[in-house]
Amino acid sequence: MRICAANLLCAAIAIAQPSFEVASIKLNISGDRSSFTRRGEDSLALQNWPLRNIVLRAYDLKNYALNAPDWLASRNFDINAKASGKVNEKELRQMLQSLLRDRFQMKVHPATKELQAYVLLPAKGGLKVKPVHDNGVFGVDVSHFPDKTIVACRHCTMDRLANVLADHVNLAVIDQSSIPEEFSFRLEWSPDQNADDAGPSIFTALKEQLGMQLESRRLPVSILVVDSISQTPTEN
Repeated sequence: MRICAANLLCAAIAIAQPSFEVASIKLNISGDRSSFTRRGEDSLALQNWPLRNIVLRAYDLKNYALNAPDWLASRNFDINAKASGKVNEKELRQMLQSLLRDRFQMKVHPATKELQAYVLLPAKGGLKVKPVHDNGVFGVDVSHFPDKTIVACRHCTMDRLANVLADHVNLAVIDQSSIPEEFSFRLEWSPDQNADDAGPSIFTALKEQLGMQLESRRLPVSILVVDSISQTPTEN
């Protein structure tokens, strides 16, 4: 079974894409660990963003699905870009892809690689949440605290849950539960299992709170490979 971590990667790379009308790119050498994002109807500002994260956003990828040089994670940039008119998120990602290609001379190709991954399955004892049958819409809120992480899902399918979990285990997660219904629930766990007052791990919380489990497997995963990219963008 193939896990698609990048939707329509081949098409996204091959099709001619829109570009920002103007874009300023500057190397950030502040050493600050914080980053900033501001999104307008026709603009995007990224401050102190690692180049790796810019690529991830441009192609809507999880971290595990990008094969790129290590230095991308430690070379940060400030980007201020403006489009000729209002753009949606898909168009914005395409413009970021064009910016990476034109200003950083980035060349990429999609590939499939066997990686460690998880499959989402019902735990022994069965589900501990009940399906919802109203006409609500999907929503997810993630709250991070020093001692815990809380995920609140509304009208969440198991496939959507798998996508949320992938952000927190940094591996591909594929739903193999064969459960089609939607659920609303709250999932809470402690990311730091070395703390004296640590709560359940994400794996224990899934079993105890939802009646689901993650099982480790090696599976073919769709990834994006960066063939080449310049450390210095062309001038503004």
